[in-house]
Amino acid sequence: MEAIPNPLELGVFSDSLLSLFAGCSREAHDSAYDFLSQEPSALNLLMMVMAGYGIPRSYRHMDGHGVHTYRLVTNEGATKLVKWHWTSLQGKASFLWEEAQAVGGKNSDFHRQDIWNAIEAGIYPEWEVCFLNNVFLA
Repeated sequence: MEAIPNPLELGVFSDSLLSLFAGCSREAHDSAYDFLSQEPSALNLLMMVMAGYGIPRSYRHMDGHGVHTYRLVTNEGATKLVKWHWTSLQGKASFLWEEAQAVGGKNSDFHRQDIWNAIEAGIYPEWEVCFLNNVFLA
């Protein structure tokens, strides 16, 4: 998932979100959703944010989406620009707000401790690693 594959659109995206979340007029609200609906990957990010996944229960239940673009080179010298993505094979699990406050208040290092304890118990976390290969090229 990538919020804005075209770096030239970042300013437009930022302005649309600023007006959306600053409690501006109805026109500002509409313009933000107009922008998001025209950019499929931005719309995907919006759906993920608003899907209610909440606060991850552990690092083991988190998916990852690379920010940087890498160039893969074949033996023949052909190149492809890619972004790495990894998906948790443990599934998704989230805290309820009250649970997150209780755990965070008792142990601010909970996530690191959870993954350490899982590995020591032989419950090895796994992720599927993939890459997005249609990266915008300026």
